[in-house]
Amino acid sequence: MPTGASNDRDWNWRDWSWRGWRVRYVYTGRPVSERRAPIVCVHGFGAAIGHWRNNLPAWSAHHACYAIDLPGFGASSKDFAPYSISLWAEAVGDFLRQVVGRPAIVVGHSIGSLVSLAAADLGPGWVCGVVCVTLPDPSVRVKAIPPPFRKAIAAIEGSVGQRWLLRPLLGLLKAPRRLMPFVKLAYADRRAVTPELVSVFADPAGDRDAVRALVALVRQASEPDYCPDIPAMLRRLRLPVLLTWGRDDRLVPPSVAHPEAFAQYGERIALHEIAPAGHCPHDERPEVFNALVTRWIEAEVATTVTTTPGGPRSPNLPNLPESPNLPESPNLPESP
Repeated sequence: MPTGASNDRDWNWRDWSWRGWRVRYVYTGRPVSERRAPIVCVHGFGAAIGHWRNNLPAWSAHHACYAIDLPGFGASSKDFAPYSISLWAEAVGDFLRQVVGRPAIVVGHSIGSLVSLAAADLGPGWVCGVVCVTLPDPSVRVKAIPPPFRKAIAAIEGSVGQRWLLRPLLGLLKAPRRLMPFVKLAYADRRAVTPELVSVFADPAGDRDAVRALVALVRQASEPDYCPDIPAMLRRLRLPVLLTWGRDDRLVPPSVAHPEAFAQYGERIALHEIAPAGHCPHDERPEVFNALVTRWIEAEVATTVTTTPGGPRSPNLPNLPESPNLPESPNLPESP
């Protein structure tokens, strides 16, 4: 069921089968055509499709728009699996090929920004532009830890991912009243934190398999190969990249992350600060963000979409069958 999205009445909610996972996505807007690139949105940690409820309506008048719940989040399957940025990037890449069927502009928020960049790096022919709404670099924290202590700290962080610790925490977070103060940390204007917004984060926490997915997510996040090297990806990309940041972001502060440093890695990287805004400027200041993305698309992204073999694929066709050659979702040993 759609949750946390007051503007979702014209959204088509569907499930896509990927490597044994059920992946939820929505489609809205104009049919996929050769005139304008589709837009695919990828949420951040703990969020879901509904976090784009104030953005898709603004773009759908001119673009085919999609949003996806990454495996482990939202209404998608929540397996106990080795989650990583690369795994999610493979899912987004296959989504572009199998569902969208055209090169697309990929818009990501926070961890979704990392996934969007990695998807473009893995399959540049299927991405014609990337929008990053904050870009956290996990390597900054790792580099700040002296090498002799990194393994020990990783072990400590991994020990936090215990079911007996995370189950009560998740129980607290799925109660909107208790979750609201944590969501407010991500917003400069606390008036933007409405019950509708909180439900985007709270509803998935009530899923039967949410605990085991959270255990896997916490454990994998401390692994050294959790995220590809961001500067290396940016150097390889030849696509236009729009990097936006909330000036008042308390979770990934610009004063610590130094987003201006990312511009040195490519000539087509544009940086724009949105103020006042916190960690979620796309949701807190949607009127500013939506207009910014629209102008950037018109100026930097080619309006003609390359036709793939087989001709245009209609988003109204049924989901593609799962390939029998794809492996099932990789499971880790069950946590104690």
